[in-house]
Amino acid sequence: MRRVSVEAMIARVLDEYNRLDALINNAGVADFGPLGETDFERWRTVMATNLDGVFLCPQAALAMAVHTPDIISAYHDAIPLNRYGTEQEIANVIVFLCSDKASYITGQAISFDGGFQSTGVGLPALRSTE
Repeated sequence: MRRVSVEAMIARVLDEYNRLDALINNAGVADFGPLGETDFERWRTVMATNLDGVFLCPQAALAMAVHTPDIISAYHDAIPLNRYGTEQEIANVIVFLCSDKASYITGQAISFDGGFQSTGVGLPALRSTE
């Protein structure tokens, strides 16, 4: 994966849709044989796909503001706890999940959103008018 290809991909999305709502790094290859039969070019293809893309794609998408001030404000107003979560609160959840206190928890999706998802309301600012 080349930086110039990634930047062109992001530019095309913005040209065509005027925005980028989400980025999912989903490309991956597993093309290994025995070590003695794996040449460097084969190795580089795997690494370029599996690692370089995961680095280059979000990096190319960073100068972009995902949400307008109106959407950010709407999010805040729609969160039942009426505030954004803090980095410390996120860290607390991670520490808990990595601790023995969470030893019987497996395969869960934990919503860290102050109750936003539970309201089922969504944001009018994100709804399509088309």
